[in-house]
Amino acid sequence: MILKTLVDHGGIFFGKFKAKLQEAEPSHYQIPLHKTTAHPLPTIPVDQASAVGNVTVLNTLVKHLKLDKDTVGQRVMLVFGDLLTVTRIRSLIAARSLRHLTPVHVRDFYESLTWIIPIPGLFHVKISAAIGILDTHWGKPNSNDNPASLWCHNELLHRKHISNIHKIEYRTAKDIILHSLFARSLDCIRVQSGASSLPALANELGQLSLDNAWDQLNAIAGKVADTFTVPAKAGQDDLCRNSTLFIRDALFFWEYILAIKRGDVGSALIVLKYWTMAFQGAGRTKYAAELLHLCHNLRHAWPEDLKALIINNLLVNMTGKPDGWKELDLLQEHMNYWIKSVYKAHGSNSTWEWLAMISTCVIALRDTVRAVNKACGVVQTTAHTTPSLHNDVSKLMVSLANNSVHDHEGPPRSFSSKGSRAKDVLTEGYNKLKNCKRTFFNPQKNGLLILIASSSHTP
Repeated sequence: MILKTLVDHGGIFFGKFKAKLQEAEPSHYQIPLHKTTAHPLPTIPVDQASAVGNVTVLNTLVKHLKLDKDTVGQRVMLVFGDLLTVTRIRSLIAARSLRHLTPVHVRDFYESLTWIIPIPGLFHVKISAAIGILDTHWGKPNSNDNPASLWCHNELLHRKHISNIHKIEYRTAKDIILHSLFARSLDCIRVQSGASSLPALANELGQLSLDNAWDQLNAIAGKVADTFTVPAKAGQDDLCRNSTLFIRDALFFWEYILAIKRGDVGSALIVLKYWTMAFQGAGRTKYAAELLHLCHNLRHAWPEDLKALIINNLLVNMTGKPDGWKELDLLQEHMNYWIKSVYKAHGSNSTWEWLAMISTCVIALRDTVRAVNKACGVVQTTAHTTPSLHNDVSKLMVSLANNSVHDHEGPPRSFSSKGSRAKDVLTEGYNKLKNCKRTFFNPQKNGLLILIASSSHTP
């Protein structure tokens, strides 16, 4: 990840190593490339913000899919959603399963809902991670203690003032996190290389062959990863320690984004294991519990065929292109946008009947619009234009160098307020989870995994 920052944002010389970087890019499990086919169902006037509403939605889905009880008993249904949706469905499964385990009730597999596997949507997990990073590393507004805080960087770049980080838009949070990460990574490379600047480093490496220069860059990046992702190596210097913690947390965030985009679900699941601890340490305990459920079940509870079914359906690819993967719940958010904002009726025509009719056609309508635009020569790209980050990253690098954030040689710098010290959420979360009750892993208590594993199901 350090090398990718240098290749993408370090300048023209370092861009020459893009092919070598792609060859060295690790992959843990890549979903086979294919184009996902989506079949939208009609919208229904049901309030799903309750347990009863979720039952109604599930029964309606089964009805639209024309599944009878015998068919459901031979299959499992994966249900993806945000935290509240997954929590409500999990509580329903727990309540109904426990009731049907008692001798006085008939053990009906359909009514027990154990054929449903609730999975937290990876896009909503990513949003929670972004807010968690801001919450940990935002710093104190109008404070001179930490010139490398995200608040200071946001002000330095003249970005829009953020009064409540918990209500920030995801794209805004993502931009400030990644732009700050890129600047810090490049500054750390400058420090570890011993060069006065990145252009000076490029001049030195330009005297070598391409292979030797690549080996040198690998060695420098390794030193950066060993030094500036371990907070203990910052010693008592609060400023360097805070920046080190941010680099570590933001690298996980960026790796997760890139893994999702290329369909490397194996790498994404590795990040989720770390985020389980980070969420717990940051006080986002509900997301930590859901990720702990997912990681535990993938490793210990679910049978291999069910595990493969889940892993291969965590992402969708609506284009069939190598970097066209996205989260399933993000696709649902796009569908909601098209239904509610683009193709909705206005005035008296805005009825549930219209929504039910149009919601099943949104994908076909989008394809039609693209085909017409292409035939008429209307210029519409398939991706947003990304503005150059050179000026923003350069401005942040100058600030980091002027404040000697990563190369301070004097006495350790201490913040005047203890609240300015960033929390090591990964370590704190690990310690909390290590000392948690073992009853959390009781399969009867958490989704009745024994029933699921022993029941017959077809992917």
